[in-house]
Amino acid sequence: MEELGTVLTNTLRKNGVERKLRQKKPLFHWEEIVGKAIAKNCKPHQIQKNQLILKTSTPVWRNEIFLKKDELLRKTNSFLGENLIKDIRVI
Repeated sequence: MEELGTVLTNTLRKNGVERKLRQKKPLFHWEEIVGKAIAKNCKPHQIQKNQLILKTSTPVWRNEIFLKKDELLRKTNSFLGENLIKDIRVI
């Protein structure tokens, strides 16, 4: 007989839910991914269609995130262990 955890994991994987749950990790681990300075001024809002949507505290930070977009994408996907986030958008 299989353990409940194994059955649950396999079911989530088969239905594509596991990947979506992993993709949401940046919403909960943002400071760990980007550091305190960025996390204080830029918050993850949601993930939609493989795109991480961020809210910034000021237009200056919006520009900063635009300049660091590639670096933040790399850090985020490195944290996830695979390329689940394809783009970053700031609102």
